[in-house]
Amino acid sequence: MQGAALVDAPGGKFDGALPNDRSSPGLPAGSIRAQLRVPMTIASKQQELLDELALFQDWTERYEYVIGLGRKLAPMAGSSKNPEHLIKGCQSQVWLDSALVDGRVRYSADSDSLITKGMIALFVRVLDGETPDDILTADMDFIDRTGLKEHLAPTRANALNLMATQMKQRALAHVAGDGITSGPAAADGSK
Repeated sequence: MQGAALVDAPGGKFDGALPNDRSSPGLPAGSIRAQLRVPMTIASKQQELLDELALFQDWTERYEYVIGLGRKLAPMAGSSKNPEHLIKGCQSQVWLDSALVDGRVRYSADSDSLITKGMIALFVRVLDGETPDDILTADMDFIDRTGLKEHLAPTRANALNLMATQMKQRALAHVAGDGITSGPAAADGSK
């Protein structure tokens, strides 16, 4: 993973990483899963994310962390930033692409807004690399438990629902055979 840009935070700079995070992306330092590389279920990824967000004392710190996650997203191919991949109804422009690679959905996403990019990064972190069936049956209400919606304008809060819906629709397209089987989201085998 490339180094993340720093986010201005009260009292200094914040890069979206948890303290002492030397493990692979998305896994807290010292976790047994990180050390053993144990595959995580969608529910366990959701819980891990909720646990991480609970470490922050107020909503501004949570948003700084979410923005940091967005900055860590793999770059999206410029060719994918087109109307076909735009999530309609979002206040900001949000692009979402997917590819089915070895039976698993790989997502690529970007936004022209830092907070929106962070919000889509939450979903990418939880759903990327999962099977279409697991994505379709995933409970996406975990996003309500993050506490982020409480401090968003209604249009941004609605964007979270649109993002979750679009990610599931992309998985459904792959199940139906209407999805892309290769593309920018999978060009190098990464997100």
